[in-house]
Amino acid sequence: MRQAQGAASARAAGRIASRLIHKFAVQGFAARGGFGYAARMEQDRIQQALARIEAATSRIERIAARPAPSPAAPADPDLARRHEALKREAWAALAELDSLIETIPA
Repeated sequence: MRQAQGAASARAAGRIASRLIHKFAVQGFAARGGFGYAARMEQDRIQQALARIEAATSRIERIAARPAPSPAAPADPDLARRHEALKREAWAALAELDSLIETIPA
């Protein structure tokens, strides 16, 4: 569910960023008069940059929409047993610490 929310957030952020960039680029272009060869060249560069941003946003959305990869089977068949033993040992150490903390006078 978190991944779906993250994907939706990424898509929304990408769309908002794309709109804002386009809006400010057009406003800047209009403020400079928007005429002449230099202005057209600048507008072309802006359009190319916007196209690259939109392509990147699309790639991000595609990747965010993919399901999370499932964890691979452990290569070491003994790994699960050792992991459980380590967890038991850690819980025992925490229990011992708790009991020691309880004996400390307040």
